[in-house]
Amino acid sequence: MRSIIISIFLLFVLVVTPKHVFAEPLNGFPHIEVADAFYAPMFNDTGLFGVFGGYFGGDSGNQLIDWSIGNTIPHSGSMTDDIVFSTSVGDFMNPANWFEKMRITKDGNVGINTTNPNAKLHIGGTAGVDGIIFPDGSLQTTAGAANTCVGNSANDIMVKVGNLCVDKYEVSVWSNADGTGTQYGASSDDYPSSFPNNGNWTAKLCAVSMLGVTPSRHITWFQAQQACACSGKRLLTNAEWQMAAAGTPDPGTDNGTTDCVVGSSLSTTGSRTSCTSNWGTNDMNGNLWEWVADWIQDNSDIDGGSNSSATYGNDGVYGVDEALPTSDSFPAALIRGGYWADGSDAGVFALDAVGGPSFSADNLGFRCAR
Repeated sequence: MRSIIISIFLLFVLVVTPKHVFAEPLNGFPHIEVADAFYAPMFNDTGLFGVFGGYFGGDSGNQLIDWSIGNTIPHSGSMTDDIVFSTSVGDFMNPANWFEKMRITKDGNVGINTTNPNAKLHIGGTAGVDGIIFPDGSLQTTAGAANTCVGNSANDIMVKVGNLCVDKYEVSVWSNADGTGTQYGASSDDYPSSFPNNGNWTAKLCAVSMLGVTPSRHITWFQAQQACACSGKRLLTNAEWQMAAAGTPDPGTDNGTTDCVVGSSLSTTGSRTSCTSNWGTNDMNGNLWEWVADWIQDNSDIDGGSNSSATYGNDGVYGVDEALPTSDSFPAALIRGGYWADGSDAGVFALDAVGGPSFSADNLGFRCAR
């Protein structure tokens, strides 16, 4: 450890051209001055234990030592086998002014805001407050606790359903994955030509589980699948959707304020506070029908085969009953839950297999999972 610290100090000497090398020690320490900064070895009764540094200035032009790298915090009176990074405030000769900031143990563990790192990276601090800020500005304060799912930003809210993370709300579709920019599909089929019905986009749009907005609709299965993928997610399977919906109230009535939206008009996400499943998902009864991943085929009216429409490449589709729109020749893709005017027909067991994956409507949306 001492040889490492001596090497660090010599590195300063070799790679930095000093402004002055002081013949007399600074407060008892030999040191190197570079521009307005200085570096000095640290000693105690047992010998060299690190390097500290600082700058010239302050209220009276004094030398201010404000950091150290060594095998202990300055003035600790004991050494470790670790590399310790510390900073000081005020008088550097006062032990109370030194604070450890990071430690690398001899086993290779790195600790930030902890003096006893017991993992390869151990971050200390206050739970739910301290954490990691990512380039998009989002703060993650947990790596994923048993009951926690982290979305792509503070706008993107997910909940834990078994081992699955599911969007809490029916999603809105945005130009950016963090729910900023332009929203599409809230009131009309206004998706740009760069995000066509067949999902073969040239510019991605992203699904965001956002509170307090009108969920996006007028969207095909293909578009919904791609919007989920843009956000690093996917459509729920039919079985997963059923699991996430468990416990959602289904009285068949709508009080217009807190009940599930089954007898009024489309509502903003999260506004019907009683329409929540046992897992914490909202609006899985009513508001919008929701696409799931599954396609089905009952084979009751098999024809000799046909071709999809030009939008879907005129590709051959064989041995299926065509769902709506029949011109596209696709089998049915499932939608779940009912919509805002379905009354008692809406609910967590409501299922519709009339439309194919190229179908879209003003009462049809989706949510995603990962």
